[in-house]
Amino acid sequence: MTKIGNKSSKEFKIKRYHSDEIRLMLFICATDLTDYNRDDLIIFTECIEGRIEVLWTTEYLNSIHEFIYVGNLAMKKFLELKTILQGQYSSQWHKKMTSSSWTDIIKLSHEILGLLKLEYQEPISFMDNNLEVDWT
Repeated sequence: MTKIGNKSSKEFKIKRYHSDEIRLMLFICATDLTDYNRDDLIIFTECIEGRIEVLWTTEYLNSIHEFIYVGNLAMKKFLELKTILQGQYSSQWHKKMTSSSWTDIIKLSHEILGLLKLEYQEPISFMDNNLEVDWT
């Protein structure tokens, strides 16, 4: 394989992995997290914080259209959810994930999943089944 072919293949794998990360973040946000333990909640915050700033931009979401097609309304909702989530950031924001204020995030996330025609999956199961890294 040529250098260009390797680069193309690697870029494809990276975008596929990032699209799985985006799905995971949506699944986390669409979940009632009241029955999850503290460690899981902390992992979920680490999956979201810092990643949405990079992956939930109009430019990036448009660049992964072969994995997730984000139309105009879904894009608007993604950016709205991003703003809400960034407003949650604090030193122990994992605690906010089990509060009543998370209900609006759940609702908006389900709207986005519907617009993207994605079926909800439980976040830990999704991580276990989909987030394996193969960069070769």
